[in-house]
Amino acid sequence: MIKKVLLTALVIMLALSLLTACSPKEYLTGAGFADIVERAGYTVDDFTDDFDGPDYAYIQAVAPDGSFIIDFFVAASVEETRDMYKEIKKELDSLGGVWRSRIQNNAANYNLYRGTNDGVYYVASRIENTLLYIETDAEYRKEVDEILEKLGYK
Repeated sequence: MIKKVLLTALVIMLALSLLTACSPKEYLTGAGFADIVERAGYTVDDFTDDFDGPDYAYIQAVAPDGSFIIDFFVAASVEETRDMYKEIKKELDSLGGVWRSRIQNNAANYNLYRGTNDGVYYVASRIENTLLYIETDAEYRKEVDEILEKLGYK
């Protein structure tokens, strides 16, 4: 009897976690991204004026110790960031070397691709019409994952 109750509880918890993992993620605006990383001590450079039209943004955030840069893009459409994500993923897949702990997640309104290849940690994360990209030494993986968590792009 107890085994049956525990098994039922386990199945329910697993189902709930799967539903949560597939739910849509909230995306950031350029200003929202800049606000979060600035509060975390990052230096922000906004290159949005280099693009045509009000629907685009490109912001770089430099880690407080200068160890890595986060490239954050906002495009006019979801299709544009999907295409950007696919191109980045294609380039990363074509790298030689040995991948360690590579993670891919494609669900609802987002895509995530991250992993370490020959000592370099790569992250490409897309939510709706936004895309975030990081490439840094694997020794900074913990710091990268912490800011990704704060941003909601992990």
